[in-house]
Amino acid sequence: MGRPLLLVLALASALLPAPAKGDSWTTLPGCQLVMTEYADGDSFHVRQGGRDYIFRLYFVDAPETDSRFPDRVKEQAKHFKISRKRVNAAGEQAARFTTGLLARPFTVVTKWEDARGTSNQERFYAIVLCGGQNLAEALVKAGWAQSYGMFADHPTEAQGKAFRKKLDELEVRAREDSAGTWGMTATSDSATRKSPALSKAKPTPAKSEDKIGDAVFEKLGEMIETPPL
Repeated sequence: MGRPLLLVLALASALLPAPAKGDSWTTLPGCQLVMTEYADGDSFHVRQGGRDYIFRLYFVDAPETDSRFPDRVKEQAKHFKISRKRVNAAGEQAARFTTGLLARPFTVVTKWEDARGTSNQERFYAIVLCGGQNLAEALVKAGWAQSYGMFADHPTEAQGKAFRKKLDELEVRAREDSAGTWGMTATSDSATRKSPALSKAKPTPAKSEDKIGDAVFEKLGEMIETPPL
């Protein structure tokens, strides 16, 4: 078989439509993360068996990495009690967290339910298992996502509800521990650019927490000058 024909067959295989949505789950082992410009902590590009897919996690919602969806950013800022700009900073960190966990082959479990949203690209809801961890659980526990979003009856309805309850409990714990996004403050982002005169002023007890929060955000800003994806 000639090389041109092989290339045509490979391309055709990659473009085949995904299996139709059904009541049964499909397991895709040995998946690899594909680095793309538009990806975040809960939505990303995957390659498996010579085919490419875009998946969106069930159960959780990670902060947005940009301001393309202002209403969603506003909701996330209110939920985490942070500024809108810090939502994007948290989103970049959530994306880095996911990229790190998916650095090795992982497993995707999906029903091929449509998760396209406002995008024209085909995207499906999925559960991701990596290194013995459920990615959704790991994100919430680390404070880089909230227990929110599309429910999955995996592997059964009762077990899916039990998992949702577990995520709710993990989110409460992450908030109490100021983990991840919960460790940022809701103070004005302009406060991160204090003048020398202001920085020397003795802070009141009420502002000392804000100063700590601003230092955390400044450090995050240095870490994410260039989007990782």
